[in-house]
Amino acid sequence: MRLEWLDQDRRAVFDAIRARSDVNGRICVAGWWFGGHLALRAALEPDVRAAACFCATSGHDPAATDHALEAMVALFAKTL
Repeated sequence: MRLEWLDQDRRAVFDAIRARSDVNGRICVAGWWFGGHLALRAALEPDVRAAACFCATSGHDPAATDHALEAMVALFAKTL
């Protein structure tokens, strides 16, 4: 499994959500364990307004988790 595939799937789901007439464009994500890592990655998308990442870990590549966490810290730093 490659992270690029997961990112492509996420973008496809977000596109489908945005295309719905009953959605206001605000998206929230949640995930546990590996799903927590995916929620963390999704939280970096501009459309995501809230994220709950429980035990966010990337069992297949710890460096990917570190990169996502660094990006999240940089994003929060911009908002302060």
